[in-house]
Amino acid sequence: MKKFIKGLAMFMLVACGLVGLTSCDNYNFYKDWTDAGAELEKNEHIFEALTLDEAKAKREAGETFILVIGTSQSTTAVASITMLQTQADYLGFEGKVYFVDSTDYIEKGSTRLQVKEALGIKSLSSLPQADLIVVTYEEGAIKLDTSDDKNEMLEFFEGQYSTLSMEAIAYYLYRDFNQA
Repeated sequence: MKKFIKGLAMFMLVACGLVGLTSCDNYNFYKDWTDAGAELEKNEHIFEALTLDEAKAKREAGETFILVIGTSQSTTAVASITMLQTQADYLGFEGKVYFVDSTDYIEKGSTRLQVKEALGIKSLSSLPQADLIVVTYEEGAIKLDTSDDKNEMLEFFEGQYSTLSMEAIAYYLYRDFNQA
């Protein structure tokens, strides 16, 4: 009987450990970004986190969607996430903006290359303080890539001092980009 109880206890310990490990893989967008200072409402924000593989699958399936790539370690990115949400609320956008967390990819060149190849983007900064990368896919093909300084659309989004205007990008995303 003691062996049975010890075996059961060991099984329960291992099972609890495995459950705990699998729950660590779930990225919590809301918690991560609000802890960093972004202004979001828990159940009313537009962002849906995807893994790199899920985003790649959407692209390869020929879907039309908006993707944002970044890390909450950047104060600029935190302000941009807040701006994208604020503009969505203001413009009445009811769609989704998909998000890939780049925190685990920015340190090594090989992992940055993995992201670039999977998503088709021009570059991924090695600096955690870099701003967000906004990408639009139209039937799987890239229409806007803010990491590509040769993208024809970027000139339209430049604000004062030749920086990208997140407000202009938001207006395009929520009013002009056809996600049908």
